[in-house]
Amino acid sequence: MSAADSGGQKRRRFSITQKLLMLFGAATVGLVVVLSGFFLRQQISDSRAALQRKAAAYGALSARQVAPAVAFDDRQTAREVFDAVALDNDIESMTLLNAAGEVLHARGAAGSWISAAKGGVREQRIVELADKIAVVSPVVSAEGPRGTLVIELSTRQLEAAVMSMTLTAVAVGLFAIAVGMLVAYVIASSLGRRIGAVARAAVAVSDGDLDQPAIAVKGSDEVSDLAQGFNVMMRQIQRLFSQARETAATEKSRLEHLVQERTSELDRRTADMRLVLDNVSQGFLTVGLDGTMSRERSAIIDTWLGVPREGESLFEYIDRALPGKGDYMRVGWEALNDDWMPLEMRLGQLPAEFRTDKLHLGFAYQPIQDGDAQHKLLVIVTDMAPLAERARAESEERELVQVVRKLLGDHSGFREYIDEASALITDIVGPDPDRSRRQRLLHTLKGNSAIFGFDSMVRLCHELEENVQHGAAELSPEDSQRLTQAWDRLRTKVAALMGGRSTELIEVSRADVQHVVANLNAGARASLITRLIRSWELEPAESRLSRLSEYTRSLAGRLEKAPISVEIEPNDVRLHPTAWVGFWQAMVHVVRNAVDHGLEGPDARRAAGKPEAGHIRLRTRLEAGRFQVFVSDDGCGIDWSKIARLAQKRRLPTDNHQQLVAALLSDGMTTREQASQTSGRGVGLSAMRDACAAIGGTINVQTELGKGTTFCFTFQVDAQGQPVVPAPRLSDSRQLAAVGGMAFATRVEE
Repeated sequence: MSAADSGGQKRRRFSITQKLLMLFGAATVGLVVVLSGFFLRQQISDSRAALQRKAAAYGALSARQVAPAVAFDDRQTAREVFDAVALDNDIESMTLLNAAGEVLHARGAAGSWISAAKGGVREQRIVELADKIAVVSPVVSAEGPRGTLVIELSTRQLEAAVMSMTLTAVAVGLFAIAVGMLVAYVIASSLGRRIGAVARAAVAVSDGDLDQPAIAVKGSDEVSDLAQGFNVMMRQIQRLFSQARETAATEKSRLEHLVQERTSELDRRTADMRLVLDNVSQGFLTVGLDGTMSRERSAIIDTWLGVPREGESLFEYIDRALPGKGDYMRVGWEALNDDWMPLEMRLGQLPAEFRTDKLHLGFAYQPIQDGDAQHKLLVIVTDMAPLAERARAESEERELVQVVRKLLGDHSGFREYIDEASALITDIVGPDPDRSRRQRLLHTLKGNSAIFGFDSMVRLCHELEENVQHGAAELSPEDSQRLTQAWDRLRTKVAALMGGRSTELIEVSRADVQHVVANLNAGARASLITRLIRSWELEPAESRLSRLSEYTRSLAGRLEKAPISVEIEPNDVRLHPTAWVGFWQAMVHVVRNAVDHGLEGPDARRAAGKPEAGHIRLRTRLEAGRFQVFVSDDGCGIDWSKIARLAQKRRLPTDNHQQLVAALLSDGMTTREQASQTSGRGVGLSAMRDACAAIGGTINVQTELGKGTTFCFTFQVDAQGQPVVPAPRLSDSRQLAAVGGMAFATRVEE
């Protein structure tokens, strides 16, 4: 017998015989009590009803007999009737009342309640009192007078009879219970013995004793059927068990042979897997949640990190091969047992790569689970150096494709960028104690490089900006070398693409040629034709605006603010090709701020009731001696109150609009809490301020919250050489205004 079964028997409080005896006994007692109580109550009810019927009969009979006594006030007749009725021992008292409620004759002492009967009754009434029953009957004589007869019957004999019946019922009930319990004991004992025999045999079988003798079958009831079925089942079990022994012996021999074959096959596969692991470029090893490493691993792991020592944990192994990295690995590994976080988040806290002077290894982690339980991790180690080199080569290839596209679309602008970038880098790496100016130069170089697709320069400039912002004013020798070497590599690559094309060449559009031809056909003077052709030496503002427009769309896509519409309006303005270089270099900051700070994303624009596509307008205008450049957006506008708070922290005046604009353009002013690769350092607008001031320009800012912002740059044009011209148009009136110095300024009215 098993321990569980033994424990169950110890916990068992009653045997089946006892339970059957209790069941039969309870049923017998309940039945006897119910029947005895029912019949006793019925007998008591019948006795009381008989007493009430007797009282009613006495009342009716006596009322007729005493009617003459009431009619003639005959007390003697009443006495005779009362004496005759009083022979019954149950009669307690009799009272005859005349019509006036006076007692005509009485026998025995009536209760005080009789005063209620003095008013007479119309019909007979039975009154139940505490220890008696009273009948009140009307007395009606043939002569006319009426009276009332009250008879009280005692219930003492009734109560004595009830007590006698109760004692008799109790005696009979106890006898019936005794007989029932005796019968129940006999039946329960018989059933208990027979069922117990089956139970003991079943327990022995459950403990593994299959050699039990057959159970003796007595009688022909259900218990006998159970015993007979158990005997048949035992014979079947013994037969099946014998067959199982024979089958198990055969199967054991077969399995031993199969295990031997599978073991040999597994050994071959293990050897093949070992060969694969030892010849792949990635390293694999399994590690338990406590950091214990398994013995199996790729051979390349030993090459990179050395051979693990016996019993060494992953953290100790990493720290020995990569000093100082083991504790970093341990901290992330301990979080794997924190079930309150999703598994992906816990794996994300593990270090992804380690870098030393000689090694650059990447680490990936794959959980190994058995059902729902996680027991180990597969650690995948990869040499990142070839991958980084491949990624760099692919990035340079993509960058070269972008450069070729820009070069073919805007050769002169591209050549100009190369010259401008070279000058900027010379200033950046040169000695200059002004950190703000160096930051503005880096920011400008980053913006212009983004326009022409030099993403590697954009990333490098952003990294150097971080170093300048948190370090010394000058670049470190290492950073200066990185910048110049990176630029030399890029310039060498594009030099072959640019070829030996002369910088003295002038690019002329088809529209410019058609314009001159139209003037020639119209008979324009030679001086006008000369000025038209000389204007080709100047740069169309349309080229600059188109370049900024393309950059604006590209930037909006990177910042997830596409779609966006960009409108340019050059108004036929032409510029000196070199005099405005610094201004156009800095213009990229204004455009970048319009996209990054000004325009909302598509969801925010829809929520504000605006068109999903943001709109930016770039415009140049020359009139009344003034040259103006406008950059407008329909974004969220500038919050002057926020600018004022930031300016006051920096002790800048904010009393009027001009002072707020000056604060907006000051060094380090930004509404961003953290700088991104695009903006947030507070140097872009200050660079624009300096570039504009260098050629005598002013900046005005008009904005409305929720509506948008317009930056307006204004330059005075005089007759002494401000290099701005509108393209001449064909007209009947040929009024020429010559300006000297750096460019021609020609206006021909229509």
